[in-house]
Amino acid sequence: KKAVVLGTDSTIQSAIYQKGLKANGQEAVHKDHWQLAVNQLIAAIKQPNHMQHTQALWQKLYEEISQHADIIISACTDLNAV
Repeated sequence: KKAVVLGTDSTIQSAIYQKGLKANGQEAVHKDHWQLAVNQLIAAIKQPNHMQHTQALWQKLYEEISQHADIIISACTDLNAV
């Protein structure tokens, strides 16, 4: 199975989740523009009255990722808001 890890730049760069996936026979999929979208999403979540904007950002990102991966791992507590 293919998995996408969503988190901050430092979480992704640490590769801790990706190493765990690989050790369990799963492939981690990453695209730079997904990371840019995640960064935007995290920043937007921290703004007041963010729900409408963040839901739209999340929906667009989710639709694209779901075409390339079977699993989405939320590796950032801020992303729990979406």
